[in-house]
Amino acid sequence: VVSSNLTPHETGLKEWTRARFVGLFGSFASAKSSAVPPEVNTVMPWYELGGMTPEDVGAIYDYLRTLPPRSRYEPR
Repeated sequence: VVSSNLTPHETGLKEWTRARFVGLFGSFASAKSSAVPPEVNTVMPWYELGGMTPEDVGAIYDYLRTLPPRSRYEPR
């Protein structure tokens, strides 16, 4: 499994604002079930992470913006 591009590259999070990033996580905060319908299922545990505070998710966003932009998966 290869993650989505989380760097500030145009194929990743370049166009994402902090509010959009935080809002995506927050949209799962009031979920009543941890079962994700198969048509939208991803490897990301959205319902578990949806309970994070906006401040914590914002800190993750801030960190991701410090990464060097990369256009693709580049193993180290």
